[in-house]
Amino acid sequence: MSQTEAKRLFDEANRLWFGEGCFNKALLLYREALKYDPSNPVILYQLANVLWAFEQFGEVRGLVAKIEQYQDCFSDFGKERFAEEKSRLLAPSPFKTPMPIPACEIELEELDSMGLSHKQWMDIEWPAEERRMFNLAARAEERSFPFVDPDSERERCRLEEQNNRAYYDLKLMIPGTKWN
Repeated sequence: MSQTEAKRLFDEANRLWFGEGCFNKALLLYREALKYDPSNPVILYQLANVLWAFEQFGEVRGLVAKIEQYQDCFSDFGKERFAEEKSRLLAPSPFKTPMPIPACEIELEELDSMGLSHKQWMDIEWPAEERRMFNLAARAEERSFPFVDPDSERERCRLEEQNNRAYYDLKLMIPGTKWN
C-alpha cells in the first residue's frame, strides 16, 4: 500500500513539475511520496533535483548520501544517470545567473497572470534553464519576444525537448521500465 501511494504521489508531482510548472506544489508531493517510500532512489533523486533548483544545497547533499545507500535499487540506466549527475548535484554554488524571482516561489500560472514584460521573461529564461526548470525556460523564451521569431521558436522547442527528456530519463531510472 505505501509503495502504491508513493507512486501515485510521485506521478502527480511529476505532472506538476514537468507539465504544469507548479514547482512548489510538486516539491510538497515529492516530499510526501518519500514518506511512503523513503528508500526509493528515484524519488530521492528527483527531490534532490528540485531542491537543487531551489538552491537548497545542504539538503541536496543529505539526499545524495541517501541515494548512494539505495542506488542498487535503480535500473541500470538509473545507476549510470546518477553517476553522471552526482557531481552536478554536489557542486557548490553552481548557478551563474540569479533568478529574478526565487525559484521556489515560481508557479507558471501566476507568472502568466502577472503581465510580465518581454524583458522580465527574458531575465527568467537562462536562470530557469540553468536550474533545469526547462518548461519554465521554454515559457519564458516564448514570452520574451513580442513576435514569432524562427530562432526563438527553435529555442523554445529545444527547451521543451529537454523537459521531455528529463522526464523520460527519470522514468527510465525506475527498474522494469522499458524503452519506448
